[in-house]
Amino acid sequence: MDAIFFDLDGTLVDSAPEIRECLLESLREQAVPLSAEAASRFQVGPPLDAMIRVMAPLLSDDVVRAVVGSFRARYDRSDFLRTLPFPGVDELLHMLAGEGIPLYVATNKPLYASTRIVQKKGWRCFDAILSPDSESGKFMTKAQMLQRCAAEHAYCPRRCVLVGDLPDDVEAARKAGFLSVCAGWGYGDTAKRANWGADWIIDAPADLLTMLRTLRNV
Repeated sequence: MDAIFFDLDGTLVDSAPEIRECLLESLREQAVPLSAEAASRFQVGPPLDAMIRVMAPLLSDDVVRAVVGSFRARYDRSDFLRTLPFPGVDELLHMLAGEGIPLYVATNKPLYASTRIVQKKGWRCFDAILSPDSESGKFMTKAQMLQRCAAEHAYCPRRCVLVGDLPDDVEAARKAGFLSVCAGWGYGDTAKRANWGADWIIDAPADLLTMLRTLRNV
């Protein structure tokens, strides 16, 4: 492998508890009434405004924007104590760092929060964190992030892997010409993972090492 790229939310860390708490507090701050049933519709994955509308579909655009602004401010100053690595992730990253393969985070989360989470977890193994706002004044999709990084470092796309837990990750890898590994944990629909078209599906972080070692012997 020339490089391995990891999605953040749902792949490296379980960020749902932190996001949910900050979002519920932001909705309360904007005096948005929310029933227990509405709060139960919370899910990580969609963009923030869509996430809010799943829980409160009748909000005006102005209120949604206010909730988003409140959430961003609250989330950015979070201590991220509720955001925890999935079991086996710390060990996987330690082992991969020892293999000498360049490692990256590729996430749809803004750069500031992504960087703070990586730093809070003590992960110094990543060459860079790629986010939609990594490049000032230009918004990038995940596929564009991957393509740009591969071009900058002269990586062969077919020797690069994106590990993610959602079908959007598999699609981003495909568009970038990367191989894709579907993480069998996280926030994706377990029953549908086999239909996403990933090159590999792994059940636990340690399986990634097994997969890489198998590839070396092919």
